[in-house]
Parts: sequence; C-alpha cells; structure tokens
Amino acid sequence: MSTPNYALASALSTAGWSNAATARRINDCAARRGHRGTAVDTARVGRWIRTVNVAHEAYARWLIKNVLSKMTNNHSTDLTT
Repeated sequence: MSTPNYALASALSTAGWSNAATARRINDCAARRGHRGTAVDTARVGRWIRTVNVAHEAYARWLIKNVLSKMTNNHSTDLTT
C-alpha cells in the first residue's frame, strides 16, 4: 500500500483549497490556455493525495507553483510553467 501524499494534502489545506476547488482551478486554467482535454475531478485529486495515481507532470508543476503562490499571496494561472 502506498503512503498518502501528506505534503500535498497539507499544502492544499493550508491554501484553503478543497479537492473540488483544486480540480476546478486546474480545469479552468487549462481551458483558458486552450487545453481542451483536461478533465481533473475531485476523485482524481483524492487519488493524487492517496497516491493511488500520480499527477501528470504539467498538473504537478501547476499545483506546486499555484499552491505556493496562494500561500504567499502571489497568484499565477499558467498551466505550462
């Protein structure tokens, strides 16, 4: 059995983001950037936390950048960096 991703869960909690809010933010950002195939949902975010699945590299980079930005009040929405 995999160890849960406590760091991700803690970061999202500290940022005040639920799994649903996280999924919505990723999907909204992707849509604004023209990425039509993005379909992150609440269950997927939960699987990332439980480490049943690993987030795609682009989502992982976006999460790192945007959760840290949220925690430092510097907002970013670029899914590609």
